[in-house]
Amino acid sequence: MKKKVSKNYYHLPGYTGKIPQESYMFGLTRSEMSRRIFHNSYIHTRPDTLFSPTIDSIDDQTFDIRANSSITDQIYMSDIITSGYTGHIPTIQEKFGKNMKNLFLKSIIDFENDQTEKRYYKLDFKLQKLLDDNSITKQDLPTDSMLHYTCEHMPLKSISKHAEFYRQNEKDWNQSVYKMRNNNSEKRFISGYQGHCPRLFDLFGETYSVLTHNALNNFTDIYRQKMINENQKALFSLVDC
Repeated sequence: MKKKVSKNYYHLPGYTGKIPQESYMFGLTRSEMSRRIFHNSYIHTRPDTLFSPTIDSIDDQTFDIRANSSITDQIYMSDIITSGYTGHIPTIQEKFGKNMKNLFLKSIIDFENDQTEKRYYKLDFKLQKLLDDNSITKQDLPTDSMLHYTCEHMPLKSISKHAEFYRQNEKDWNQSVYKMRNNNSEKRFISGYQGHCPRLFDLFGETYSVLTHNALNNFTDIYRQKMINENQKALFSLVDC
């Protein structure tokens, strides 16, 4: 049987997984979905055509036409159903129905908030040390300091000499997280889109777990082949001797 084709095929959501508001499991292949997402200007704009009739055919002959409908017998017009799998935000459960722009925006906000919290945390350790030295009193603490709600004997931790508040609107790209060394405690991975698996280009239409599994298998195969090549070179060098 051939794949199901809708009269308004270009309005299908693409990814063959779950549509947020519906229980249907249908869509296009990865290559078809990717191509249509990038080339079709109508995608993301007409959710009302999502439930257009579906045609089942064999050898180009139609034998069944079925009408798709919402499980609640209504079409959701309040939000645009986004085509394609849109990645994963670890701390948020809204994995589906968001476009890349919104996902990246949420990821950056999540990262900045985390950094802000970390800066406040470090500043509180500095204030704790001043409290222990009797240089300041609790009345001198900022109103939003964690020390108002925590034990006085908070364990100290090494901090930078000049702790400062994180300014959300100012970005110093020379201090980018991507330029930090791997052993730097400040280095954090931005949550959000599942990212790029090296040498694996079919990033669309797969879940995060499948992509990770494929990437690990790919790495294992490459590593084994590398070891085989090195062993063969060593063997040939011994034969030449």
